[in-house]
Amino acid sequence: MVIVIGQAVAKDLFGEGDPVGQYVTIKGRKVLLIGVQEFKGKTLMFDNDSVSWMPMTTAIEMFGSTHPNLIVAKAASTASVNATAGKIKDALGKTLSSDEYSVITQSDILAFAQSITKILTYLLGGLAGISLLVGGIGIMNIMLVSVTERTREIGIRKAVGAKTRDIMLQFLVEAPTLSLLGGAIGVLLAILGAGLYTAIFHLRAQVTVWIILLAFVFSMLVGIFFGVYPARKASRLDPIESLRYE
Repeated sequence: MVIVIGQAVAKDLFGEGDPVGQYVTIKGRKVLLIGVQEFKGKTLMFDNDSVSWMPMTTAIEMFGSTHPNLIVAKAASTASVNATAGKIKDALGKTLSSDEYSVITQSDILAFAQSITKILTYLLGGLAGISLLVGGIGIMNIMLVSVTERTREIGIRKAVGAKTRDIMLQFLVEAPTLSLLGGAIGVLLAILGAGLYTAIFHLRAQVTVWIILLAFVFSMLVGIFFGVYPARKASRLDPIESLRYE
């Protein structure tokens, strides 16, 4: 009885040493290890390096199952994948009904993964849009409160010669600054979250430079957009009424 194991299995059982030629015990029976599969990586959430391979006759003898639930086939070339899949379907169709089997190629798996990624992109985009809206409304409310609290200051500035555009520019600078600070905190949390995700799930999650720049650009645009109304309100305050404000 012989077996071939994946890289992860080999590392768990034998560490960094060469396990070929040694024996492993399965259900109380010793099986000769004749090879280690080359590194395959993960497909979605499935670890291709945590599998083991043995002859079908050995598996039937040890586990008693005569109906395999998975058969892996390799086409001669990339161009012949679809033709090979068609031949497999024809061969299985001679003894099984169509609802008893399915033939899935790497292209099918890739298309499925892309569809899932597309759905997640839309969902995350929607959540990001809602977050930007809520954050923008929060910034606008903070700036409106700031305008109310600084009414006398605005009146004094206008009384000493500040023009409408000067007051408006002041608040249009403050709003993006506030949103940029929030964006910086968000970027730091994203970097920490990506690090935790990589450490826990062993899947690479990377925050690139252009994503960080895009986040800051969006933060600034949100600050400007939602800061226009408070800035406009501040710039239109009557200086006399503002000086009287308590």
